[in-house]
Amino acid sequence: MNKIGYLSTYPPTECGIGEYLYSLLRDMRDHNIFTGEVIVFSNKLSGLKGSRRDINAYIVPSFKWGVPEYDEVLKNVRKYGPFDIFHVQHEWNIFPRTQEFLDFLNELRNYARKLVITLHTVYHILYRGFEGIDKYHREISNIVDTIIVHSVLQEFELRAQGVSPFKIHRIPHGTTINPYISESKDVLAKKLGINVNNRFIIVSPGFLREDKGLDVLVKAIDYVVNGKDRDNVLLVLSGVAQGGLPSLRYVRKVHEYIVSAGLTGNILFMEKYVSRDNMLRLFALADVVAMAYKLKEGKYSISGILHQALGSFKPIIGTKVSKLIEYYQLLPELVVKPGDYRRFGDKIIYVMDNYGKVLEMMSVVREYVKRTSWINVAREHVRLYEKLLEG
Repeated sequence: MNKIGYLSTYPPTECGIGEYLYSLLRDMRDHNIFTGEVIVFSNKLSGLKGSRRDINAYIVPSFKWGVPEYDEVLKNVRKYGPFDIFHVQHEWNIFPRTQEFLDFLNELRNYARKLVITLHTVYHILYRGFEGIDKYHREISNIVDTIIVHSVLQEFELRAQGVSPFKIHRIPHGTTINPYISESKDVLAKKLGINVNNRFIIVSPGFLREDKGLDVLVKAIDYVVNGKDRDNVLLVLSGVAQGGLPSLRYVRKVHEYIVSAGLTGNILFMEKYVSRDNMLRLFALADVVAMAYKLKEGKYSISGILHQALGSFKPIIGTKVSKLIEYYQLLPELVVKPGDYRRFGDKIIYVMDNYGKVLEMMSVVREYVKRTSWINVAREHVRLYEKLLEG
């Protein structure tokens, strides 16, 4: 195996899929897991129109996010191909459900020995707006050589929709081991520009959307601070609104609630894109990580932010949703029903009052972090590629 092509968003685009591929390639390269040629056919950015080389791969801007036009991608694939493996990192808002995408996949087969697709999100057939998705999933599976998913829920949903189990390969989302966890709170807080002031730090980073449950989280803090007289807490919300005008309106309502509840001294809103390193610093600073995701039945994906948090070995309070299924299986004691701000607040107080015990409970996470480290995930990818080429 000498040459791999990827189709994906890619940094500096603010996108979890792009960050996923960056991390995968970084460990593939850093640990000499694959030393051949890697070309990434990326989304276009206004400030980066030309091809470029980064530490992991040669980057060729080739498509517009969410626009089902693939002529330029195919032109570039023809130019730089053929490939031993061509791997599509798929997300529905990047590559919409269209016949054009299926035709594009069929055309890609002419330039690769084996064609792979990772479905980062799998939908149930009853999910609104995705009726009939089972047929589309089967059509994808009939074109590609294998489909990679990240969770058991995704795997068995595809099987229930008629996708052959022999076409599905489950590889967990990679976990970053946080390099900043040994730094002191004072050092981390100074680098982040946060006034800690000996408070219990709760961190909830990532893109700001309604499904993140920010309204539930601020109500939980209101319950802890004003309902239970536990004022010595600071919730740090960080990230940018994702999802257009509805998300901006939602974030504004969260802001209004914070002000009306008198919580401006207990909630810090860092409404900006957080760099990869600063995200890790936030996790290292945290006493606990809060993930108050709302329930979205029938949309199966895995939280990349969860895997950032797991690699920081900090207690995580989460909700019973499919995005956090891995954590629910590891530590159900720290997971509550979505939308229940009182139970979420009670868990925060429990962690505050029993921090040593909770850290001991987190020991079950360590083996999972090791197994899902990016180096092991990179190895699993390359093993799969080699197996496909042997078949």
